[in-house]
Amino acid sequence: RDVMEEVSTRRAHLAQPLLPAHNHGDEPAPFVQPVPRSGSHQLRALLRKQWLLKRRSPATAVCEVLLPAILCLTVVLGAQLSDRKASGPRTYEPADISQALHTLDPTTWLAGKTNSCVVPPLELYANASRAVRIALNEDPGGLVLVPDSPTTRRLLDFVRESAPSAAEAFAGFEEDEAALERAHVRADKAIWAAVVVSGCAEEGGLNFTVRMPAKDVPSTLSAFDRFSAGLSKRWGKYYSSGFLSLQLTLHEFAAD
Repeated sequence: RDVMEEVSTRRAHLAQPLLPAHNHGDEPAPFVQPVPRSGSHQLRALLRKQWLLKRRSPATAVCEVLLPAILCLTVVLGAQLSDRKASGPRTYEPADISQALHTLDPTTWLAGKTNSCVVPPLELYANASRAVRIALNEDPGGLVLVPDSPTTRRLLDFVRESAPSAAEAFAGFEEDEAALERAHVRADKAIWAAVVVSGCAEEGGLNFTVRMPAKDVPSTLSAFDRFSAGLSKRWGKYYSSGFLSLQLTLHEFAAD
């Protein structure tokens, strides 16, 4: 019984509030804002904390200091001890007319594996690419002109004269680029390429833009191939897609 009374007394003592209770008539004690520490005091506290942590684990502290230095030294020594091979200037263009004509073989540029060949004329490209796409059971697509204007109609007549096979794939006119994009998204017609013409040739202000599906032309996010060994083949799609052939025809039309 005495033990039980002692335990009850201790529990009652622990149950007492830590702060003295105020009567209803007394005003509460005002809140005192602590004085902020200075920046130097906080810096010293932070440095002391880091010092204590490093002193408790010296092996970890040594590794944090020495490992970055060792890695940097390894990179520097590797660069100094490696063999450097400098290659002289190299010409990738065909040496003579026979080699230039040899690059007109469709197997050279249709595969998109070269950047060093003669740009095939639009008529040659149209015939070769159509034969390959038909053999692969693919729709070769057509050429779209934007907008329907006297200049684009003269361009169509020029293509019919210089590249009849390409003119046979003519897929019509579109009012503007927005209508062209809607037709491409809806897949109303298979589009190989679209030429957007602005300005007037008689006034010397002819501008044109060649638009093709993104999968058929190289990405233009970077201006050059940094990791190419020799001549980069990234831009070979400009040959295989017919971009350069169509561009050559447009230049001939503008100069005509």
